[in-house]
Amino acid sequence: MQLSPQVSAQKKLHVGADIVSSYVWRGLLYNPVPNIQPSITFTSGDESFSIGTWGSYGIGSYYGEVDFFTTYSVGGLTLALWDYYVMPADFNYNFFNYINDETGHSLEFSAVYEGPENIPFCLTWGTFFYGNDLNEAGNNMYSSYFELGYNFNIGDTPIYVF
Repeated sequence: MQLSPQVSAQKKLHVGADIVSSYVWRGLLYNPVPNIQPSITFTSGDESFSIGTWGSYGIGSYYGEVDFFTTYSVGGLTLALWDYYVMPADFNYNFFNYINDETGHSLEFSAVYEGPENIPFCLTWGTFFYGNDLNEAGNNMYSSYFELGYNFNIGDTPIYVF
């Protein structure tokens, strides 16, 4: 379900929700049951700046995630700051606790470069720099994700391999 009213000529509000058979992110299975994934995004300018929230909630199992993001795009480059928050199953949480060694939040900086139409590749990099990404000594691990992808079509069907 998608809803995208035009707020003004240069501003848009997008409200949507997806239902997925399971929640897999970056190759990891986060929840094996169907999930509802709502989102709200506000874009400004020529869609070069956006701010929003995204979530995933398990149907018939306890899983809850609330993420906040802001992005800035110029040319083929998009820079983003993400705040991921997975609610603990014991309901013992303080959503507003951002103390590094106590928080359930994980902050990530990411960059995505999409090549021009004649070289349709995509390069993604993301690194967690604060929050729930600590080793046993309590130090940040700076976990990172890299992806190289390629876009092409088979007939009218777009394909993305990575």
